[in-house]
Amino acid sequence: MNFEFRAIYWRDMVKFFRYKSMLFSSLIQPVMWLAFFGLAMSDSFDQLTSLIPPVEGVRNVSYLSYMGAGIIAMDVLFSSLFGGTSLMFDKKFSLLRETLASPVPRVHIILGVGLSGVTKAFIQTAMIIGFGKLIGMDFFTGYTLAETLFAM
Repeated sequence: MNFEFRAIYWRDMVKFFRYKSMLFSSLIQPVMWLAFFGLAMSDSFDQLTSLIPPVEGVRNVSYLSYMGAGIIAMDVLFSSLFGGTSLMFDKKFSLLRETLASPVPRVHIILGVGLSGVTKAFIQTAMIIGFGKLIGMDFFTGYTLAETLFAM
């Protein structure tokens, strides 16, 4: 089995960790959203939701858990949206032309870029989950590990 996609994958990951502004914005921004909006408004929303009578079959979660799940969804969405920008920059600086002229199959180029985007999304999600656990968030209350991994 050929593994030419690893070169493109590693190039994209090294570029991600080398540029500190990109690394800072993609890893710290979701944590800041969770800290500022999640912690700041969680008490108010938890008091409001305690006034609503519980509905049978519907789980009642804290606002912080709700916000954390939304931030993870937003983070994965934007990671997938911006995952292809490395191809756009490669095209702009004519590196894509050199890559296409190499003996690497085209599907491996897409696979390498796609897997690097997935890896970045998993790193960002792990940071959000880690920070959420640090501030006392219950992400997966009532769900098994298999259900949680399937949802991710």
